[in-house]
Amino acid sequence: MPLLSQLNEEEMDILMHKMNAMKANTDDQIVQQMVKRDLEKELAKISEEENFKMKNRYFVQKSKLDYADKKRMPVDESKLRDVLKN
Repeated sequence: MPLLSQLNEEEMDILMHKMNAMKANTDDQIVQQMVKRDLEKELAKISEEENFKMKNRYFVQKSKLDYADKKRMPVDESKLRDVLKN
């Protein structure tokens, strides 16, 4: 590889253009990684909220609904179809 002092003006322009393009590519990669991390954080937040809702639903089911009077509970649509068939 020739030394920088040995490059002519056209070769120096080509080198500068290539270096600027490489810098732009690395900047783009950094931005893409930041956006990717934001997406991962958003998905993790949604997943955490859904798991929290599931956990709370399970707790309510086990602590309250399993012991509730079934006659006073609203009728489910699928059960209503069975009742109407019979």
